[in-house]
Amino acid sequence: MTSSDFTPKDVARFWSKVPTLGINDCWEWQGPLDSRGYGRMCITAGRFKALYAHRVSYALATGHTDPQLSICHTCDNPRCVNPNHLFAGTQLDNVWDCVSKGRRATKLTAKDIPPIRKMISDGYPLKDIAAAFGVEPRAISSIRDGRTWSHLT
Repeated sequence: MTSSDFTPKDVARFWSKVPTLGINDCWEWQGPLDSRGYGRMCITAGRFKALYAHRVSYALATGHTDPQLSICHTCDNPRCVNPNHLFAGTQLDNVWDCVSKGRRATKLTAKDIPPIRKMISDGYPLKDIAAAFGVEPRAISSIRDGRTWSHLT
């Protein structure tokens, strides 16, 4: 996605839902949210498409976003769209950021399984995935091999 994917109307609508405060403050999205608290926005350029508000903010600020990368929050606030609080990274980068801030429990939950499966399919080493989630590599290989969490397919 590039900044040219947005019509002037899309850009105006985006900023109308963002209270711009200080440069270091969280700019909390005032539009629709998904079930995890992330802002959502529909754009009309080209074709109708629903996007995460923080991805839109990052694209407008940098000129582009790589669809293969996550747009991560340094502030850990899913509603925040302040581009100064956003960075592009891999799923592993995002998990490491979470772990380094002490926000990741060491016990796996159902919410952990989809990103773990994605990281496995993306070719991350099991030991790196395990370290990111605070578990032993055998827990990750059990997920990979369908011995655990297979009911979440």
